Amino acid sequence: MAATTTLRWTQNWRTISVSGDVIEELTLVRACLRRTGFCSLLIKIYVSLERTDRKNEYMVQEIDRLSKENASMEQELAVLNSTKSPLIALESERKILMSDKEKFIQHNQHLDMKAQKLIELNAKISDELQIRGLLLLMLPFIGVDAEFTKLIQEKTQLQAQVDAQEISPADVDRMTAEREQLAKNLETTQAKIDEIQRQFWEKEITCNKKRDIVGIARDSEGMRSNRMWFSRWKLSIDNLFVEKAIQDYNALAYRIGLVPSTSPYAEGINFEIEFSPNATRPENMISVDLRNVVK
Repeated sequence: MAATTTLRWTQNWRTISVSGDVIEELTLVRACLRRTGFCSLLIKIYVSLERTDRKNEYMVQEIDRLSKENASMEQELAVLNSTKSPLIALESERKILMSDKEKFIQHNQHLDMKAQKLIELNAKISDELQIRGLLLLMLPFIGVDAEFTKLIQEKTQLQAQVDAQEISPADVDRMTAEREQLAKNLETTQAKIDEIQRQFWEKEITCNKKRDIVGIARDSEGMRSNRMWFSRWKLSIDNLFVEKAIQDYNALAYRIGLVPSTSPYAEGINFEIEFSPNATRPENMISVDLRNVVK
């Protein structure tokens, strides 16, 4: 503004109409000014002042803009300071979720362990029920309970040995196949026991009916018939024990790798025993030569 005022004053000073001595003095002054370069200096000062005014005007506008932005940012900062930090809220929520995750993992592990224990308990109870059912069915037969007690003890020992060993997937497959084979053998044995028991009761009923019909005179002949049937029944029981022993042998041979004949340890020899109780000759009842092959 000062530069503008100075320029206007200079212009007005140049256009003033004067006369006489004043003009002469002014002429001298102007000549003097030309010699000293005052006008050039005045022009430079004017230009500098104008530039300064423009800069000052820009700076004033910039200061106003920055003041408004500063006020707006201060308001935003006040709003942010008055509320809870989102990072703190998210961190708190993350900790809660991580804690819940750990709890769920522990709960799932607990349920898995509980389910495994229930499966093992169920299998144990099923085995015990099967064994008890066999014991109840075999109790009427002489000497069978002691044999089953021995078998249970052997099974317990074998189970302890299996539990102490490290089991590979191949062992699991082999044991599964063996268990299926044993289950089939058990079903076959159970069916034969049921059939023998049924025949026993049928014979006893038939004998009672005959005793009532023919009277006391024929009582001795009925007793001889009963003794013959008891001999056949005892032979059937012996055959059952033989079959059980052969089944145990085949299972053991399969477990150690001697059965079938294609296994590495068999060396092409068939060690599996098949029992034929109805054979006409004793040497034909067993399929393998026990003296020369299995010994």
